[in-house]
Amino acid sequence: MKVKIALAVLIIAGIFFLSLGRILPERANRFVEISLTATDIARLARENNLDHWQLVQRLAALGVGSVVVAETTIAELESTGRLTSFFPPDIGRLKMLDLIEPGSPVNSASILTRDKSLAVQIKEVLEKRYSILSNLQIIGQRQPYYLLKFTEFFPEIRDLPVGADPAQVDFFHRAGLKVGLLLKNTGRPDCLPEILKNLDRVLPEKNEVFGWTTADHSRDIFLLGNFLLTNKILFCDFEFNSVAGRDYLLKNFPGVCLRSHLISASEYKSGLDFSQVARRIRRAIRERNVRLVLINLPERIPAELIFNWLRGLVRDISKDGFLVESARPAPFLSPGFLSLRKFFGFCLLLFGPFLGWYYGQKTGKISALSRYLLINFITLLVGILLGIVGTDIQFQQNITSLSGLKLATFGCFLGGIFWLFSFSEIKRWLSQPLIVGWLVALGLAGIVITYWLWRSGNTGIPLPGEIFVREWLENCFYVRPRFKEFLLGQPALFLGLVYNQKWLLLVGLVGQISVMNTFAHFHTPLWLSILRTLVGIFLGLGLGVVIQYGRKKLRK
Repeated sequence: MKVKIALAVLIIAGIFFLSLGRILPERANRFVEISLTATDIARLARENNLDHWQLVQRLAALGVGSVVVAETTIAELESTGRLTSFFPPDIGRLKMLDLIEPGSPVNSASILTRDKSLAVQIKEVLEKRYSILSNLQIIGQRQPYYLLKFTEFFPEIRDLPVGADPAQVDFFHRAGLKVGLLLKNTGRPDCLPEILKNLDRVLPEKNEVFGWTTADHSRDIFLLGNFLLTNKILFCDFEFNSVAGRDYLLKNFPGVCLRSHLISASEYKSGLDFSQVARRIRRAIRERNVRLVLINLPERIPAELIFNWLRGLVRDISKDGFLVESARPAPFLSPGFLSLRKFFGFCLLLFGPFLGWYYGQKTGKISALSRYLLINFITLLVGILLGIVGTDIQFQQNITSLSGLKLATFGCFLGGIFWLFSFSEIKRWLSQPLIVGWLVALGLAGIVITYWLWRSGNTGIPLPGEIFVREWLENCFYVRPRFKEFLLGQPALFLGLVYNQKWLLLVGLVGQISVMNTFAHFHTPLWLSILRTLVGIFLGLGLGVVIQYGRKKLRK
């Protein structure tokens, strides 16, 4: 007996110390970054008649940590007066009007600007990214101008992305903000030093990582990942967004990943309001390890309303135990043995819920409450062990996931039937004549099981009423317990142990399977899964006690 107790203590201590390898880094990475787009900030200043510089400083003081800018083009730079281009047919009209003197260094394919850094950037990007050659000359007597003369004219040159506007990047850096670039997947990656110079974040534009090509994406994305890692630039990996080349980049360069969440402008048109945005952001930060939130602002909103909302959002995020400042990359690497981890994780999902049952059945001399707590304690330990298996960035960034999750769920439930009921009991039940009541009950059971399997894992869309209850539970308990546990599985398990009813014990197995599925959500912090499970255990116990007490009252 002493040997068994010592072995149990050793196993519990081992699981506890192994879990710290995941819990401590997760708790240490508490830095959350709020990001806005440069376009939204400019529009907000324009709509509210605010000074652009003062607005940016105000946003930085409220907690905004970074700004996302888009790649600019020669046409866009010309529209802002940053440069002047001389391309056909404009150059011909200027010569006809004698606005260009004979012998002028300006030719029929040239660009003129007073900004040296801009001229150098355009020259290097066009040459390395698109193989468009040019010569840089300094002209002017009183004030230097920088002239780019192209060896030949390309009609599409005006609309080619040439990186971020260096003046815009410097503007936001002077306000103390990080700057991210929406990087378009065009051209070769040899231009990375020029495109990403002085930048802090990279975001994929549309649905492709820069460097992704159907021919040799691995080489080009490797160049991008190596450059990001060397220069400490973070790649913003937006959840729920399918991006070609993203998996290859994160598998090989996990240290550059910054798990991110996007609030898009189109969502406001579908009825999303600021209170819902705040709840969604807090849930993403708490439950899915999101560390950067890019918020697109709706149009025609008073600036003071935005300021007050940001102030409240930062306050709520701080109450949740996070720090609103520059984000850090994910703390986990990929230790390898991925196939072995997947196999072990599948075995835990399939057999884990039975371990608590087995010891709960063997210890029949103790009270139903003690057996209930023992069963859940064992399942919780196995769930933590499953969470330890998922200590890998490929799991936590949803690059890969456990295979056969729904198969394990169904197999475990089916195994529970044969565990509790003998073949003679099952045969006797199947031999009974079918009546309308049984058919209705079987139909309802089939619908419930189908919905349960559909919602198992990381997929499935909650019902509208369920969303309201979820938010209420989060406000009450910080983290929402799973419905399948505290409303169904755990009360049924307790009542099944009290009254020794096999059907209730079978329904109670649903709660144990749900606990294991909770820990299979590897993108959720392990400590939060533990807290969610504990809340479900004690809420379910409370509901079971209330039902037991009510039954006693009714029988009297």
